[in-house]
Amino acid sequence: MGCITGILLSLSVGVLIAFDVFFWSVSWVFGLIGILAIITFVIAYAVAENFALSPRDHARNSEWGVFRKKIGWAWSITLMVCAAVTFIVFLIVGW
Repeated sequence: MGCITGILLSLSVGVLIAFDVFFWSVSWVFGLIGILAIITFVIAYAVAENFALSPRDHARNSEWGVFRKKIGWAWSITLMVCAAVTFIVFLIVGW
């Protein structure tokens, strides 16, 4: 199970890196937001154990269920932070 979760976690980071490369071709502001997305995803996944999961989740869910909850929480936090930063940038710059 650890191999599958490792592959899926690497795939998620790879998707974020691919989007970041594309964002750099659009604008440097979006490129910085892409870098923020990668950093946010890694941090959110690392702290998901403490914030998104309860001890009951480990008892009732399988290892796959716990992984899905952690990666889902990391993606949602990443998307919320990127949307908020994009909104703030558009308010400041006025595009």
